Amino acid sequence: MIAFVKLIHIAAVAIWVGGLIALPACHRRLGQLQARPRVQGGHEMDASEQRLRDAARFAYVAIVSPAAFVAVTTGIVLIFQGGVVDPWFAVKLAFIVVLVVAHSLAGQTTARLSGKGSAYPAWRYVGATGLAGAITLATVAVSLSKPSLDGVSIPPALREPGALKTIVERVIPWR
Repeated sequence: MIAFVKLIHIAAVAIWVGGLIALPACHRRLGQLQARPRVQGGHEMDASEQRLRDAARFAYVAIVSPAAFVAVTTGIVLIFQGGVVDPWFAVKLAFIVVLVVAHSLAGQTTARLSGKGSAYPAWRYVGATGLAGAITLATVAVSLSKPSLDGVSIPPALREPGALKTIVERVIPWR
């Protein structure tokens, strides 16, 4: 059973990060199409923009987001099945949080580019693609190597179960 859940997890992660790496190229092309000057009777350009806009929205809503949900859900199942509490796993989870933020930003960009006249500069394309690729490689490297972090100084408060709740309670002003 664990092997099947791992297979589903790995497949979902591959689809998720593949989408996060590919969506910025789609966003860039859509931004380029929208930045072109309009010509008289340019229905073909408007139709291609609409197809690309629909494809980006479909990819995000129907493929990338469900894959992210399945990846996170099966990851949680694997945590409970394996009982992983090693320090390297906290590093992996930090990388996953960055992927979730990148996913959210990709969704916001997809929604923003659904409107007319939005731009998507080259630096954003390079940054989004590079970030998704780098975090993916870092996550895979940490997951496969499971490095020993014995030499790394982790504050004792962060080694205790429930430490995050204690830290957050100190920061939240309405508690």
